Amino acid sequence: MQNVTLPSLNRALSLVQDELIFWNFWTPKVSNIEVYLTTIGAAYGCQHYGGDGSINIPAISLCKLTELFRGEYSSLRQILFHEYGHALSHCHPAFFHSKVFSKAFGSSFSSDQSFYFDPDIFVTEYAAKNASEDFCETFMLFLKHKGKLPTRLSSPAIKCKWQFIKKLSAALKQGKSRW
Repeated sequence: MQNVTLPSLNRALSLVQDELIFWNFWTPKVSNIEVYLTTIGAAYGCQHYGGDGSINIPAISLCKLTELFRGEYSSLRQILFHEYGHALSHCHPAFFHSKVFSKAFGSSFSSDQSFYFDPDIFVTEYAAKNASEDFCETFMLFLKHKGKLPTRLSSPAIKCKWQFIKKLSAALKQGKSRW
């Protein structure tokens, strides 16, 4: 397991911001979100809803320790993509508190309803936690795969979520603040 350092965080942030710019997600509001390196945390990272919206990335994460035992790996870029998904919803709530979102993700963004994991509906097990995590996990994979839906994820439900992200990109490019 590799600890996150300030230089590694800054390198990853530069790459992530380039992707966000390319897909029109680096809006003036999102660009004001601060990212902090913290000492230790339970999660890979967290984004502060309701407050200033900042993102905290721990140098040492208990989730990263768990990955060692499971043989899994989440890159720092993937973690930042996910957390910027939360930041995007924090900065542009009208897109997320909409019927368009609920239709694509099967529940309202603010719902705590969890779902049974079905790989034809959710991109990861964590995505089944609730609609907001579903969006962030789908958003993370959208950016990781540069907008190209992997064949293994090409179910109708996931295609619908992918389309939501593409439509969001287009709406933000046009300067819209709601659907």
